[in-house]
Amino acid sequence: MPPESFFSCCRKSPRIAAIVIIVLATHGILAFSTARYCSVTHDEYWHIPVGLLNLQHRQFDYDDLNPPLGRMVAAFPLLFLANSRHDATGDSNHAGPKPGKTLTDYGDDFLAEQDDRYQSLIVAARIPTVILSVLFAFVAATFATELFGSKSGLAALILWSFSPAMISNAALATNDSFVSGMFLVAFWRAWRLGQFWSRRDVGYLGASIGIACLVKFTGVLLFALAPVTVLISAIIAHQNSAVRQTIYRTIAFVMIAVLVINAGYLFQGTGATLKSYSFQSSALQSIQKTFSVVGSLPVLVPYSFVTGIDHQKMMLESAHPVFLNREWSEDGFRSYYFYVLAWKLPHAFQVLFLLTMWTWFRGRRLKATNTGSLAGTAISGKFLALLLPTAVLLTIGTFSGMQLGLRYVLPAMPLLFVCVSQSISSPWLNRSKLMTFSAWGIVICSIAAVRFHPHHIAYFNELAGGPDNGINLLSDSNIDWGQDLIALKQYLNKHPEIENIRLAYFGTFPPGELGIQYELPSRTPEPGWYVLSVNIIQGRPNPLRRQDGSTDNTSIDPFSYIRFFRPVATIGKSIRVYHIDEQGIADLATAVRRAKVEMQMQSRRKDY
Repeated sequence: MPPESFFSCCRKSPRIAAIVIIVLATHGILAFSTARYCSVTHDEYWHIPVGLLNLQHRQFDYDDLNPPLGRMVAAFPLLFLANSRHDATGDSNHAGPKPGKTLTDYGDDFLAEQDDRYQSLIVAARIPTVILSVLFAFVAATFATELFGSKSGLAALILWSFSPAMISNAALATNDSFVSGMFLVAFWRAWRLGQFWSRRDVGYLGASIGIACLVKFTGVLLFALAPVTVLISAIIAHQNSAVRQTIYRTIAFVMIAVLVINAGYLFQGTGATLKSYSFQSSALQSIQKTFSVVGSLPVLVPYSFVTGIDHQKMMLESAHPVFLNREWSEDGFRSYYFYVLAWKLPHAFQVLFLLTMWTWFRGRRLKATNTGSLAGTAISGKFLALLLPTAVLLTIGTFSGMQLGLRYVLPAMPLLFVCVSQSISSPWLNRSKLMTFSAWGIVICSIAAVRFHPHHIAYFNELAGGPDNGINLLSDSNIDWGQDLIALKQYLNKHPEIENIRLAYFGTFPPGELGIQYELPSRTPEPGWYVLSVNIIQGRPNPLRRQDGSTDNTSIDPFSYIRFFRPVATIGKSIRVYHIDEQGIADLATAVRRAKVEMQMQSRRKDY
């Protein structure tokens, strides 16, 4: 029989139900207030308008870099709230992208149509992600309850709801929170399928994989990971013919997943032959060449889905600047995600994870009774089903050159929440002491989440030095995604003495649309006020918006001199304000001369 669900536990215990309602409501409030605070972030600027175009015209080739479902869900409220029903070409009767249109152009056109309602529409587009995150938190509790019991379910619920990573991504109209939740749903249904061989679970699993693929191409990994989870679950349940039954049901849920993917694209381009594609990535070019014999056979997924994967692979194969520990690399760092997890996760969660691993290894050595041995085997299998996908996601991220933040491995986080929740109901240690320690750990995790509210995007733990020191450690969406521009405008309104600023903003939104008067910084320091985003201070190359909305493409580290000066103010956690005078410029010149002399002396010593 299926184990008792978390929903049933809530119905039986009013106290648990009250705690669940309070936790979920708090998560929703934290995410929504963060959504109201943040200005439109880097990807949202085009992500939301393209989703609206997908909904209006049922065409998906405006942008194939991401599947359409996530941005369509985000843009759904705008069908009723946005001012215009025109597409990015300005022609309401024309469906489809206009040649030469860039993603930024879609954002510019949408901004021009909405006028002063723009920010309220961005917040409206974030609400579906907030709601989905609340639902996925309950799924995490349900999965943990079925694996380890109702107390673990409550722990998983709290860990999700108060995680800075989950709150920050729930507050944005992007794909990362959505696809993380769908990964969790897929592994939950895969586990249940191995336990009970239910036809309903076959359908749920296939649908969840298909939806995950429609949200982000990372979902393709589930075609390989889900069957492994099914097999592990079946072996633990002592199912007869586990391998054979897994193969049969894998074929079934793969067919369902492919059907869902096709339905998501309205079957547009389904059946195009392999040889009809003009792939840009070397990986898919190699596949096309290897299977050239069957190149006339149809591909059973939509055309834009395949070209989107090709586009993603091409970007992964190209060089991309990655920042870690004050260093830049175009090849990435093998230790990148080790540091990301070390600095971006609350210490209390890290301690709970180590405690969970310790109790697992300790339990494996305990063989007091046959029952204990069987329980240890079952729990070991459960940990394997949770940690194996996590390890695969982290390994793929480690060997990827596009290491842009925790959000790229965010689907691993819900599995870690479920895994860590076991610490509150371990069968191998003194329960009262363990539960007390774990409960306090969860409380501390909760406090850590609200400590820097609403700056969850830039959260760094105490070992990392907090958000203020994040500028020296990580870049991009780990700390600065353009979220503090509205806060900058409010700061400038309160300080009218700051004028004639030189602004370098990391974001796709044009700051001039908020009424900020500025010019771009020069490549050499000049007296005056400077405002720079953290990513720009670190040296990340990014197209900068001029006052008139046009862009200036910068090279890496164009304003390196700014790091010599101390900021007079920090806006949020991602924008810094500087004032440079003549004396400061003279001090910089002196420091540069001394550095050159020191380098010459070191060179002479080496020659000697």
